Amino acid sequence: MNLGIAPFLVASTLRLAIAQRLVRIPCSHCVTYRKPTAEECEEFGWDAKDESLKVPEATGCDFCGGSGNAGRLALYEMIPVDREIRKLILKNTDEQEFADYAFKKLGLPTLKQDGAAKILAGKTTIDEVRGVTSSVL
Repeated sequence: MNLGIAPFLVASTLRLAIAQRLVRIPCSHCVTYRKPTAEECEEFGWDAKDESLKVPEATGCDFCGGSGNAGRLALYEMIPVDREIRKLILKNTDEQEFADYAFKKLGLPTLKQDGAAKILAGKTTIDEVRGVTSSVL
């Protein structure tokens, strides 16, 4: 719509909206793991009482050239365009209303929630997820 496309055309043709952010993958040769802090658990929605939680940290080695990283991985958030989203598009509502509907009412996972899951899987770090989700609704 910012490009001048009529809202009714967007509403009738759009089927899925996807947001993507790239994060670094910690090097498997030098990654270290630690227990997340209580603040980190609160920030990412983890159970602070869960003793099995561990989060990776990139440290750096000869294999990764001291960067601590070995590639990139995408975080995603996807919103299927249903009847209600089409109504919101036609009303030309703001981004916050879309987010409230998709993430609060429908319970779809956000970029940050996808990042939180990938942190616990050892695929990225807390700092990486914070860096790409700090300005997201």
